[in-house]
Parts: sequence; structure tokens; C-alpha cells
Amino acid sequence: MPCSRLAVLLLVSSLTGSGLIGSGAVLWHDPGPIGSMDLSTAPWDSGKPPQPPFQLVKEEKGGTSPKVIVKDAAGVKWYVKFGFEARPETFSSRIVRAAGFFAPASYFLPEGVIEGAADASLSRARKSIEKGTGRFRDARFSRSIDFVDGAHWSFDSSDVKDSKELAGLKLLITVLSNWDVKAPNFAVVKGPQGQEMYAITDWGQTLGVPDDKSQWSCDKFRAENSHWTEGVQDGFVVMNYNGKMHDVVTNRIRPDDVKWFLQRLGSLSDAQLRTALTSSGASGEEAACFAGAISQRLALLKDVADGQGGGQIRSRTVTTTTKTTTTTTPEK
Repeated sequence: MPCSRLAVLLLVSSLTGSGLIGSGAVLWHDPGPIGSMDLSTAPWDSGKPPQPPFQLVKEEKGGTSPKVIVKDAAGVKWYVKFGFEARPETFSSRIVRAAGFFAPASYFLPEGVIEGAADASLSRARKSIEKGTGRFRDARFSRSIDFVDGAHWSFDSSDVKDSKELAGLKLLITVLSNWDVKAPNFAVVKGPQGQEMYAITDWGQTLGVPDDKSQWSCDKFRAENSHWTEGVQDGFVVMNYNGKMHDVVTNRIRPDDVKWFLQRLGSLSDAQLRTALTSSGASGEEAACFAGAISQRLALLKDVADGQGGGQIRSRTVTTTTKTTTTTTPEK
């Protein structure tokens, strides 16, 4: 390619927020009727859940949580995350996928054994894998992601900006209280049938309160509902979300976007939510609490879409964050 042509492409990429690779990617695909989905497993995951025995491949040292890579009985590679993110990430990834957006296909295992890990030289993961036995507890198994090398996207990318699909993803971030939305977790990946999809790849910091950076805390999560949305102002929905990039996440969501979002997620039943929660490690009490709180948030959005939401806007401190483009390898 002539240098002048490459220079033009790079300039256009920097101005639009689009990657040179992945220009044909989509943010959303139709996964089918959500009301009939079995959320005890990962929606539209073509493979089987992780099958023991598991064999250690190596320790993965990136990110904030201890992780290892293993292969299961079928030779499938899995990224195993331990710690406080295992439950919320498994559940949230299922809701994200059920809504038609990409998230890693994830499964929660309450316990198991990783062969080759009993006496392996491990650093952070050693606290999560018992020395001498290789036994672990409370782990999220995530299927390997097929990243599109060199591709990236952002909320400002020209082909998604102001779209109903992007607004739907923003609403999903607020419904699940994902407070850790950050540029390194934006990626272009291969989705079903090999199509390229824009994705946020990490949903571990969810189901808590963005203000105190908690996760999987239903009492706090449910209490946020009293001021979670304030209706419509100047034609746009006002969401009281204070996670990272909150000024971008809550920006330019229209009532019609909420209607589109509810056409997808609004038919999610209490039974489906409880199934997704218990299969992600929730107790019966936790499942009832979270399912009720999420259903209430969907009901609040319905009120907004019907023009019934309103009230005073809660004041908050705003830290402006506008640029979300990155080429950093996302956390798995």
C-alpha cells in the first residue's frame, strides 16, 4: 500500500475511533427470543461446558484476579479466574449474551481439581489452588476468545455512535452496575458463525455499587434502585450511574432506545434470572434478591419508556472521560 494511502487511513481511523481491522464488525446480533433461553448455560455457546479432568497449561498473570489456563477432557482451552469476580462475571456474561451482545462464554464451578497444579510454581493463583492436591473452589471458566488482531473500537466509533444498539449496551452496563468499564476491555472478536463483533470482554465488577466499587452485594445493589434513574430530561434518559466512564455510559440514551432494549430483555422471567444466578454460584437467598432487584430495574425502564419516570436528578461529581479507544490486549 502506498505510504500516502496508509497515512490517510490512519488519519481517518484516529478521527472516527474505528480500527483499521474490524470495519465490518457489528455490536449486536439477534440471539432469538430471550424468553425461551436456558440460562443455566451460556447462550449461543456452541461448545460443551468445561469437562474434567483439567490439566494446567500455565498461570495467566495479567489483570487483577488470579487466573490460570487449563485444558479440559476434550482438549478445550479455558481461562480460569478465581476470587470475588467469579460469580458476578459468570452471571453477567449470560445476561449480556442473552441480550445479543458479546461476552465470553462463562461457567461457574464450585470446586474441582487441576492436574499438574498441585506442586507447580504458581504466584497469585497458589492462594486459590491447594498445594499438594490441586483442588480449587469457586472458579469461573471462560472459553478462549478469538480476538481480531490490531482491531479496536470505542463508544465514539462512527459506525456505532448514537445507535440504538450502543444505547442498549449502555443500559445493560447500568442494569448490571458494571462499574469497571475501561478502554483495555474493548475489543473486536470473532462471534457466532465467525462474524466480527465489537465487545466489552470483562464483566466481573458487577452487581454491586459503582460508588464504592463493590460487586455481588445484593443489599447495596437493590438499594440503588430508589435513585437509579430519574426519567427523561431534554429528550434523553437520565441514569444515576457513577462507574468509570459514567459521563460516556449515560450519555445520549433516548426513550426509543429504552423501548428497543426492553423488546430484547423485557421478557426475561424471574425463573430465568434465578436459574442464571444459581448456576453462577448464588445461594437461593441471593438469587431471589438479585432477580427481584434486576426485575425492578427493568420495570423502572418500562416506566421511562412509557413516559411515567421522573423526579429530581441526584447531584454527583463528574470526572470527564471521552476517549475509549485502545489497542491494549483485553483481560480474559
